[in-house]
Formats: sequence, C-alpha cells, structure tokens
Amino acid sequence: MYKFKKILFGLDLNHLSGEAFEYAIYLADRNEAKLDIVYVCPNYHLRSVDVYFPENVIEEVKSRALTSIEELCKEKVLDHIDREIHMLEENTPYQAIIKKAKELGTDLIVLGGHDRHHLDEILLGSNTEKVVRYAPCSVIVIKDQNTKL
Repeated sequence: MYKFKKILFGLDLNHLSGEAFEYAIYLADRNEAKLDIVYVCPNYHLRSVDVYFPENVIEEVKSRALTSIEELCKEKVLDHIDREIHMLEENTPYQAIIKKAKELGTDLIVLGGHDRHHLDEILLGSNTEKVVRYAPCSVIVIKDQNTKL
C-alpha cells in the first residue's frame, strides 16, 4: 500500500468542512506524514479595479485568519503530527494550492467539497475541480455531508 509522506490540506474558512480536515489529520497520523495546512487569502491588489485598502486592514484580515487556523489546529490536530500552516495571498486559490503542492513535494491533497452556484463558479468552474484536474499528485475530495442536492 502506498504511504503518503506529505499531505496538503486546502482550508476554506468560509466553507469549513470539518470532515475533510479530520480526514486529512487521520491520514497524516496513519501515514506518519507531514500535514501542510494551506489557506489562500484574497490578494487585495486587484488588477482590473484600482482599489486601495489601507495596509493595516489587509494585515488585520490575515491576522484574524491565522488566529482562527491556529485555534482550529490546537483543537483538532494531534500534538505528535508534524504540521505547518501556510498563508498564501492569491486571487486564484486553485493555482496557489497547486503551486504550493509542487513546491512542497506533496504526495496527496485533501480538499472539502461543497455545492455552490455562484456566478463565478458557473463561469470559471470550482477551485476544487481545477485542483483535481491540474494537481501534480493524487487528490481526495471529501464531500460536505450538509450539502443539499
């Protein structure tokens, strides 16, 4: 049986799938693998619109996200699991996740899946679908059990 050494979990704080995170932790524990937790926060320097956010606002958003992730890790991740949090700033989460997976030499990406029907996903496709399509390694998608079909 294949043994994973590096597992990347793509964390979406807006649609946190506890089951997906718990499964990533379970796999890291069973495989004695490193767990890289990746959060992609929006890059507020938009190309198409000239918008200015004061530096302290952007840093506050990132700080709050990091605090939430650290609290989640304290609550969920077993102490003996080697883990690292990666805060990335990018407007295309799937590209950031794929790039980080390549950079880290990731064996497996674990993502939560959910059904959303926002206009951006209808036009562009979901980030999860694009990670599955373009990832340099295997991907497991844990479907959100609370999703209504």
